[in-house]
Amino acid sequence: MDAARNLTGRAVKLQVEKLAKHYGEFTALSPSSLDVHQGEFLTLLGPSGSGKTTLLMMVAGLVVPSGGEIRIDGRVATSVPPSKRDIGMVFQNYALFPHLTVFENIAFPLRMRRVPEAQIRKDVMRVLEMVELPHVAERVPRALSGGQQQRIALARCIVYAPSIILMDEPLGALDKRLRDQLQIEIKNLHKSLGTTILYVTHDQQETLTMSDRICLMNHGRIEQVGTPTDLYFTPKTEFGAAFLGESNILPIADVTASDGGISFTLPLDGHVRMSAPHSTVAPADAAKIMLRPEWLSVTVAPPQEAFNSVRGKVADIIFTGEVTRYFVSTGSGTPLAASQLTRPGDRAINVGDDVYISWPRERTYVLAREGAAA
Repeated sequence: MDAARNLTGRAVKLQVEKLAKHYGEFTALSPSSLDVHQGEFLTLLGPSGSGKTTLLMMVAGLVVPSGGEIRIDGRVATSVPPSKRDIGMVFQNYALFPHLTVFENIAFPLRMRRVPEAQIRKDVMRVLEMVELPHVAERVPRALSGGQQQRIALARCIVYAPSIILMDEPLGALDKRLRDQLQIEIKNLHKSLGTTILYVTHDQQETLTMSDRICLMNHGRIEQVGTPTDLYFTPKTEFGAAFLGESNILPIADVTASDGGISFTLPLDGHVRMSAPHSTVAPADAAKIMLRPEWLSVTVAPPQEAFNSVRGKVADIIFTGEVTRYFVSTGSGTPLAASQLTRPGDRAINVGDDVYISWPRERTYVLAREGAAA
């Protein structure tokens, strides 16, 4: 059977079709389908209990599905033992053998495969060079930092060149500085290897930084699959809008068709009439709008006519260096968050000032009511 191909011509490496897992009356994963392409870095993102690790463990062969099918390179692998799936795994807790040296830890999967000793030495040192740790080959894991141990766990995984690498929260135990550093290292390693990676995390920034595509999950279901920009700028659900990045989500009323999109009332400042000229949501289905904080401008002067705007009073200001965050209370009491690049010389805005919050009308992103047709 020929593997399916996506629009960019890459073969589908991994397919799950209506995969499900039940524990008695509890559903850990509702029937879910997903394609992962050759060389793709796809992240399973969601809160605790969303089903992402359950899905990963079934792909690994460590959890038996209650239903559905797994295919690798077009061949059914649902009942294939983990050791026969040509899959490598990297865990949050490193899973290194404490009594073995770094060299012996990395050599372990090669010895299990009866690779000749001369080739083992060559391969182990090669991957140690890749993770920039050749000088720790004779140390034991407890002599390494957390970041170094995770690099060694990654080296042990890639040394036997599995066709798919599964990563379950591999950076979760590290501090922010190390997480940020290893995100870039893993991304660069993925580019150089070209291996298919299925990655699990609940960290939104990690997801946006590393992924080719994201599979967003919630309550055991797949909510949306797409590129980081797809999910950030055009979420399909209110959960997606709220979970991936910061957002202002506001209910709308009195929705009518207008200018190829919709117009509506926003109950923030005297029920001001506004428009979303590029919305593809039917007026009957439009329920809320999403406004990312960085789309909003905070000014003392009224905005241009081409902008939607509301009036409010600055409740708080947080200066973070590059970005200044404003929290504005509107006439209805509903708070709005806005983020702007900090530019020396701008007119100072202070807590307590009366201001306008505005945004281009075409930036108004409309969310459909739950259950509306896509």
